[in-house]
Amino acid sequence: MRLTFALVGAVALAGVTTAASARDYISIAGSSTVLPFATIVAEQLGNNPSFKTPVVESGG
Repeated sequence: MRLTFALVGAVALAGVTTAASARDYISIAGSSTVLPFATIVAEQLGNNPSFKTPVVESGG
């Protein structure tokens, strides 16, 4: 259940990115309103050894 929640959240966050560049990590920047949710999703994704923990930043 937790993995499903994390994957759904990661896919949802990945769908709202506007620009992409080649890198070996995920960077999430957005509103402080969604920061707690994005942080939880990033931590869950980081628990998977296949992925690096995403970088989460608040834009305001």
